[in-house]
Parts: sequence; structure tokens; C-alpha cells
Amino acid sequence: IATAAMAGAAAIVRQYFEDGYYPSGRPVAMHQLTPSAALLKAMLINSAKSVTDAASVDEKPCKAYAKGLLTDICVPNYQEGFGRPNIGSVLKVADTGGTSIIKQLWIADETNGFVTAGWVHEYIFLVDMTSESPILDVTLVWSDPAPLPGSETVLVNDLDLVVSTTMSVGWVNGKICDIDPFTDDYFKDPARCQKPIPDRVNNVEKTEFDVRHFIVCTYGNGEAIEFGSCKKEATLGSIVNQEKERRPMEVSIKVQAHRILRPCVSDGYYKTCAQRAQPYSLVVSGPLLVRQSDQTIFPPVFNAYQMPSNFTNSSFSAGVRSR
Repeated sequence: IATAAMAGAAAIVRQYFEDGYYPSGRPVAMHQLTPSAALLKAMLINSAKSVTDAASVDEKPCKAYAKGLLTDICVPNYQEGFGRPNIGSVLKVADTGGTSIIKQLWIADETNGFVTAGWVHEYIFLVDMTSESPILDVTLVWSDPAPLPGSETVLVNDLDLVVSTTMSVGWVNGKICDIDPFTDDYFKDPARCQKPIPDRVNNVEKTEFDVRHFIVCTYGNGEAIEFGSCKKEATLGSIVNQEKERRPMEVSIKVQAHRILRPCVSDGYYKTCAQRAQPYSLVVSGPLLVRQSDQTIFPPVFNAYQMPSNFTNSSFSAGVRSR
């Protein structure tokens, strides 16, 4: 994408926030805010889709794997990065044409962020499941401090993004893995579930999260909620009918501080280290549940907690979830 086009898109996104369009979609003076550089970047990346199918309305998350790694047809890749930005898909503007707004927008321009590693910020949303294939685009961006000259580790502070429901877990950049909600365990079929690969290089993490429906199965002698599909024969008899569960579903979005470094100075004898907060920006777009009265999003439930000392990051990245 041309630099001039990206600069213009970033300017429009900045004006959107500075004029107070978020969250109502109308310019409201009391809602005016100055977005951080991380938020502008997160908005542009959140709106991006693969160049090959950017025009597709019902684009599915990429789930192609090659030995546990995403193939070149998935974004991001070396050919197109995160794809072609389409800011019109994320900038919610009040509808004047009489049609409902399907894709909702929620942002967190977190200025305090994290001071120490091991802390988690969790946001629990309600997703509207009335659509056939609800998909959430979740993007995490942070402005990382400059590393020391000659440092082998370019990324100074490392944050992780984990998106989950009661029936599936998605990781950074489209890596999605199924969970059986009744056993709370991963399917062992490696063709369906590759091990997650934590991103320890970039200060951007994005997940296109496919929110799966439960299935309401009507048998000859009663109903049951199943995962994936209904059984032809069950303890309740033969299958009579099946349909998708349409009630709102909770989706948990976690931002975890994997590594937060403290800047230190030394005169050769004494070393002094200071605390330095790592802010971040989180953008969520998709069919978030809204109030019927004013069409505003139900605010997420926010939790902040520290992971136990014996709870390693590798197990967290593997999708261990607290209830």
C-alpha cells in the first residue's frame, strides 16, 4: 500500500477520534480523545484483509497450516504484511440509511499498561450469535522502547494476546485451536490443532477469531446441547432436528505481560533501576452485543490479576484458562 494512502488513512482515523465519533458514531464533544500512535496502528491493522480476498464480505479466518506454521496464503506474510487496510470496516459511523450496523467497534488505549511481568488484563465481551459466522477481529499493539545498541533481543517488552470462548481458543495471527467445552481439553488430532507458537519478535499481535456456535439437538425423547454436531443416535433417542444456539456467547480477550524490562543506569559502582510502564492499545471489531435502547455495546467485564508463580507462560500460551 502506498505511503501516501496509509498516511491519509491514519489521518482520517485520528480525526475520527479527535472529533468524538467514538463510540456513538456521531461527533460528540465530550467523547473527543487524542489517540496514541499504537491505537492508530492497531486500527489500521485491524481493518486489513488479505489482498487476494479483501473484497469478500464473509471472509473466513485463515486456518491453513504447514508443520505448525501458517503458510504464505495466510496473513501476515512476507508478500503483503497484514494485507490491505479498509478503515471503513472499523470506523463506526451512525447509520442514516435505515439499516442496522452489524460490525461494532471497541477500543482500549491503555495508558498505564503493565509495570511488571506476569500480570494479565482480561476483557470479557458478549458476542451476538444471531449471524451465521460471527468473527471478531482483535488487534494488540504497543510502542516498544528502543533496545540497547547491539542487543540480540530487539523486542524489549513482550506482551501476549489470547482470545477464547468456552469452546475454542485462538492465538496470534489467526492460529485457532478447538477445545472440547465439556472436557476443557484440546482435541488430540494434530491435523485440527497445532501447538501455538508464541510471537517473541513483533509488537503487533492480531487474531481473526471465529466464534463457534453450540448446536441444539432435538432427539426423540428430549433436547441436548452438543459441540460440533449432533449424534445420529443418543441416550435420548434418534435425532429429529438440529439448529445453532443463538444466545449471546462470552468471549474472553486476555493481554498478558510476558516480559517487562526495567531501565537501569550505572556509574560503575552503583546501579539504579526504575519502573517504566508499558502502555498498549487493543482494538476489537465484530458482532459485539449492543443494547437495543441506544445501540451501544455492552461494556466488557474487566479483570486484572497476576498469574501464580508456578504458572509458566508456556502453559498460558497453550490455552490454560481460569474459570
